[in-house]
Amino acid sequence: MMSNTRYSAPYQARSRPWKVDAHNLTSRRWRTNSLGARRDAIPMFAEYAYYAIILNAIFGYISVPLVGAGMMAGLAAFCISRLGPAAGRVWATIWIPLACAAAFLMIQTIHGESLLDPYNRPFLTWALTLIVAQCLALRRRFLHRYAVASMVIGLLMLPYLNLEYEVTSEYQRAGLDASIGYSNGNALAGWFGFCCVYAIVLAIETKRTLVRLTSLAFAAGFLFIVGLTVSRGTLVGIALAAAIAVCQSLKRKLLPVLLLTVVGAIVVSSGIFDQVIGSYAARSGEETGRLLTWPVVIQEFLGSPLPGTGVSHAEVFVAEKGEMVTPHNGFLFIALTAGIVPLVLFTAYWWKAGKRAFDALKAGAIDAPYFLPLVLYAFVIMLFTNQAFMSDWTVVTLATTLGAGTTLQSVRWRPTAPLVYANNSTARGI
Repeated sequence: MMSNTRYSAPYQARSRPWKVDAHNLTSRRWRTNSLGARRDAIPMFAEYAYYAIILNAIFGYISVPLVGAGMMAGLAAFCISRLGPAAGRVWATIWIPLACAAAFLMIQTIHGESLLDPYNRPFLTWALTLIVAQCLALRRRFLHRYAVASMVIGLLMLPYLNLEYEVTSEYQRAGLDASIGYSNGNALAGWFGFCCVYAIVLAIETKRTLVRLTSLAFAAGFLFIVGLTVSRGTLVGIALAAAIAVCQSLKRKLLPVLLLTVVGAIVVSSGIFDQVIGSYAARSGEETGRLLTWPVVIQEFLGSPLPGTGVSHAEVFVAEKGEMVTPHNGFLFIALTAGIVPLVLFTAYWWKAGKRAFDALKAGAIDAPYFLPLVLYAFVIMLFTNQAFMSDWTVVTLATTLGAGTTLQSVRWRPTAPLVYANNSTARGI
């Protein structure tokens, strides 16, 4: 009888697609939308609009106050209106960072700070970017298209490169013209470091020799730009991310790893990086001040752990340096200026992204090899800057990682075992 018929686990997974793991959601034989929303819910022109907003923010094509935030707000409203049944999943994914931004701004209003303060205004844009990026992450291969767009934007930055952005008696650091976004050397290094890490992982994971060689060439070029900025934190992040990428693929793809090693040795021995290496060597003994600053920041935080001090007191006096400095650490910046509540939410945001990266890799989700290296790189950069976690590449990295295994695009799935009924009959197809 039909009521007594029992089905195998694959059939149960088919009848309840939200129970399917990340691997099944991304394999080739699944023809059901996992979120029950239209496959064209987030159209491609929304993604183009996002790239256009990023270009305008960097190059200032429309130099009208708040126009960038207005365009991002309009795009966020459009994406939300198109989600339909998928809206619940999106909100469930990003409610923690949104709550962090809301709590931060609420505490600033209690301190009497203006929401348009240079430290507060980015939180408004960050919240809107979180919504847009998480919606766009529902589109398949969004991470790869964004990485290519980032590389193109990075190339567009090069004509504005200033090799004498910071000059000392021992070395000089590169940056961009002051009229361009990401003009700071560390911010510029963060952008090209993201491109470098992505190119390294792509070189390891691709099966096409031409793509692998091209990716390695681009990775070397991006690494050279990072070297010109003499940013030590970015270099550490790239090294750790590359090590993770190599370790997670060493058993599966030994040849690409060997090729990466050979190309790296050739590039270093060619002498192209001699000046860069000399600059890093000259700066290696220089005290950045972070190790002197962080204990002072922690002491200030413990003095006012619940409400924080407000962004007007984001700088602390470091006696050893004899000057006022900011925390230069994402966790400590939020803890100092807004207290324990936003700090807990911010920590949970990163914990969830890291756990999701591990889970996706274990489940064999599509693009899983990219998540862990990129999340680790973003985490390292966040540890050495105040608000780098608001940069577009960081938001996209965490959004695609948190949304791993979920897509609005239809893919197909086929059970790995035939259906087994109670009468021992089987059915190969669904």
